[in-house]
Amino acid sequence: MDYISTFVESFTGMWLDENNLRAIPHLLFKKCLGFFLLLIGGILFAILIAYLNHFYDITGFYLFFIIPVGAIILGLVANIGFVATLSFLRTRGINYSMLFLIVMSGLIALFTFWLSQYIVYSTGTITINHVSRVPPSELKQAKSELKQMESTLHNLRASIENFSKEIQSIKSRINQMEYNAELGLFVDQEEYKRVISRYNSLVSNYNTNVKTEQKLYNRYETKLIEVNALIDKFNRGEIGKEITEMKKEPISKNYAFLDYIKKTYEKRSFRMFGLVGKVPLVTPSADIKMGSFGIILLILKQIGLFALPVLWLLTNRL
Repeated sequence: MDYISTFVESFTGMWLDENNLRAIPHLLFKKCLGFFLLLIGGILFAILIAYLNHFYDITGFYLFFIIPVGAIILGLVANIGFVATLSFLRTRGINYSMLFLIVMSGLIALFTFWLSQYIVYSTGTITINHVSRVPPSELKQAKSELKQMESTLHNLRASIENFSKEIQSIKSRINQMEYNAELGLFVDQEEYKRVISRYNSLVSNYNTNVKTEQKLYNRYETKLIEVNALIDKFNRGEIGKEITEMKKEPISKNYAFLDYIKKTYEKRSFRMFGLVGKVPLVTPSADIKMGSFGIILLILKQIGLFALPVLWLLTNRL
């Protein structure tokens, strides 16, 4: 009996005696149903507010400095759906303990704040400067010449290989014809002369290609040294031109969520309100470096999000 009464009292704010124990199953059902209605009414409106914050940072303007006033305003807006649902339930006699309502209201406010931060983090972009160095024209030209030499050397070596194979084949044929002549077998002299002539021509072409390949290879090595020297200068930044490209990239690609929150609150963008001389009302947005002070304000804002439920409790007790 005592355990049941204590549970019902903490959940409903109502003390039960033996005469109303029969009402417990029906009462608990109504309370549980009401709890889900509170959850749905509060969370749906909180999600709406969080998505509105994606378009306009309701937690980041000058109220950022008014702690916990800015957090109280956010908590109030976030809990409109929760309070409306609670009023609906109270008209039907469904009540909850104040401690339960305070915790739930504070959690809804915190949920709204952190969900709005995550929406901006997951959908927002930042401008990233990509610095690249463009190689000079002489390096591009030298690489192009080097590539052409490599192609020519490849063709020459393939040609030399083909000549070598054909020379070996004709050399074998000549040896066979001379061997037949030594054995006293018939050898066509005209055919022998043609084979010898072909052999000499191939050997001449082979030698010419070998000399050409050697000269080209020497030029290739010289050009390769020249290109490597240019590349070294380019890598050291002595030659070439720097180009900076600004690109929009997702925030989540560059920062983890907690790193993004820390970075955001260490450096904030603000607009000032009022008149400065003849300058009216709103000034352009300016970045302010706040360092660890910004993190302290962030922590104070979390405490401030519970200020509205606490004020609610004090008001109901007075």
